[in-house]
Amino acid sequence: MNLFDRISNLIRANLIDLLERSSNPERDLEKLVVEMENHLAEARTLLADARRVEKEVESQKRVKDQETATWEKKAVLALEKSEEDLAREAVRRKIEAAKRSAELAVEVAQARDRLRDLQEHIEPLDEKLADARATLCRLVRERERAEREKSFEEIADITGEGRVEAERNLADEAALTRLEAKARREMREGGVEARFERLEDADGEINREMERLRAKIGNKPKRQKSSEWKE
Repeated sequence: MNLFDRISNLIRANLIDLLERSSNPERDLEKLVVEMENHLAEARTLLADARRVEKEVESQKRVKDQETATWEKKAVLALEKSEEDLAREAVRRKIEAAKRSAELAVEVAQARDRLRDLQEHIEPLDEKLADARATLCRLVRERERAEREKSFEEIADITGEGRVEAERNLADEAALTRLEAKARREMREGGVEARFERLEDADGEINREMERLRAKIGNKPKRQKSSEWKE
């Protein structure tokens, strides 16, 4: 299959049908874009070569046209001077130059036809490539947007779970703080009560000892005047 046939197939390619049938549209479209770019580069290289050939052949034809005109003038001059042999030689060379000019004219036409064919294939392929690139960019944007949305959802899920866990931890810490406060309060209250109990126990022990001593001496305690207790 020649280049023109391959380019024609690419131009006729249905992008929508390709995307609908493909299991991986982005990958397949990217391959198609690369193929179009390669064929377009090859066609443009041939186009440049065809233009160069056209210019070279045109230049050669202009030279032969000038030679044809020059030998005709020389043939006329030789006839005017009655130089029959020179005139015949000039005419022969004129004919040769004219034949070569005609051959070059065919080559120029062929070069121009090739240029026209290349341009007729390059222009629609260039347009098709632009469409494929735009479609590929759209697919990439859609995939990236879907990936971002998925990442956002995952982050939201993780954040939600973390928030619930944090709230649970805060509730546990608050409950622990209340228990610790209660324990400290109970400890403080228990400490005061214990102190009173110790005081009560101490007074009771003193009273019991006093009663025992009184019973031992058999005397009641005498109230002393306050004046006797001086510091």
